[in-house]
Amino acid sequence: MSVRLRRRRGWTTVRVISGLGNQLFQYAAGRAVAERTNTRLRFDISYLDHEADRPYALGDFHIRAEVVGGEARDRAFMADHAAEDAYARERFGASVVREVNPTHETELLSAAPADSFLAGYWQNGEYFEQYARAIRRELRPRMTAAIRSGRRAIAESDESVALHVRRGDFASDAGSAARFGALEADYYGRAANLVLERRPRATFFIFSDDPEWCRAELRLPGPAQIVSGTNRPFEDLALIAACNDAIVSNSTFAWWGAWLGERPDSLIVAPKVPFNEPLLNQRSTYPDRWLRV
Repeated sequence: MSVRLRRRRGWTTVRVISGLGNQLFQYAAGRAVAERTNTRLRFDISYLDHEADRPYALGDFHIRAEVVGGEARDRAFMADHAAEDAYARERFGASVVREVNPTHETELLSAAPADSFLAGYWQNGEYFEQYARAIRRELRPRMTAAIRSGRRAIAESDESVALHVRRGDFASDAGSAARFGALEADYYGRAANLVLERRPRATFFIFSDDPEWCRAELRLPGPAQIVSGTNRPFEDLALIAACNDAIVSNSTFAWWGAWLGERPDSLIVAPKVPFNEPLLNQRSTYPDRWLRV
C-alpha cells in the first residue's frame, strides 16, 4: 500500500544574515515553521550582500530550500520595520514574523502562519526541537577529504572532546568586545578539568578562529591538538560534531557543533556567564542538560 505525501503549498521565507552559526539558527527556525505549516522553505540572502566577510554558508549541507537574492538590504533597512513589512508583502506575499527582542518567546514561531517571512536570529533550540531529527538529517555536511581525515583522527581517541575558542571581533573590535567579549583561558581550563573528572582518557581537539592564541594561552590537563587552521567553517563544524563531548565558547558556531554531535551520553560544558553585557545573559541559549561553569 503506497503512502500519498501531502503536496507542500505556499512558502516559509527566512531572512538570512550574519555568519554560519546564526544562519543555522535561522534555517532551523524556518524548517520548523515549514514543517508545521506544510510549506516550502526559501532563503532570502539579499541581506548578506553588504557583509563581504559573511557570505551565504548553508550550501555545503543537504538543505532542501530555494535561495533567492536581490537588491542589497542593510541593517538600516532591517531596523525600518514598516519598510521591511512592505518588502516582504510585495515581493513574497508574506507576513513578517519578527523577533523583536532576545527573550525567545516560542509562541512567535508556533503561531507563524503559512507564507511567513521570518525576521530574527532565533537563537534557541526550543524553537525547533520538535523537528530535531529532520534538521540533523539536512545538516549532514558535504563530504570532503578534510572531514574524512579529521574523523579518522578523532575516532582513534578513546574519549574525544571538542573545545571551541571564539575570538575574532569578540577580542579585536572594541564594540563587540565590550558587548560580548572573548572568554579567557581560565574558563577553558576549568571546563577541561570538569570533563577530565568524568573522562579520564580525554583527548582535546581544539577548534578556533585564532589558533595562535590557543597555542600561547591554553594549558589543558590532558592530550590536546589544534585542528583548525586550514579547514573551511563547515568542515570544522562537522569535526566538532564528530567528537563525543564538547566544551563550547560563547559562539553560535560552537553551539551548533555541540548540538549536532550530541549523543545520549555526551558531556557538554558551556560558560555560566557567556557575555559582558548583562542583558544578553538574562536568557540562555544553552539547553538545560548542558553543564555550566
